[in-house]
Amino acid sequence: MTLDIPNAQIATFIPDWNKVNQALISGKMDKEEYDMWLEDTLKLFNVPIDLTKTQQYLEWFKNKLYLNAIATSAKIVSYIEDKYTVAT
Repeated sequence: MTLDIPNAQIATFIPDWNKVNQALISGKMDKEEYDMWLEDTLKLFNVPIDLTKTQQYLEWFKNKLYLNAIATSAKIVSYIEDKYTVAT
């Protein structure tokens, strides 16, 4: 997937943010370092960004993934119960 982003500063921010997120996920960076990087980087844009909205979106997305996982698990359990005798 490619994005056409005319602003060079924003265009470089996106891949950098992806790298930092990967470092956080892999444990190469801790949450405090991530927060400092994000705060310092956002200051470069000199534009107020409502992190609360971003956090709300991330919580919504996490919940959606969780609910999808539960629904998928329920379908698998139902399939197994229909096909096999499950000991209780």
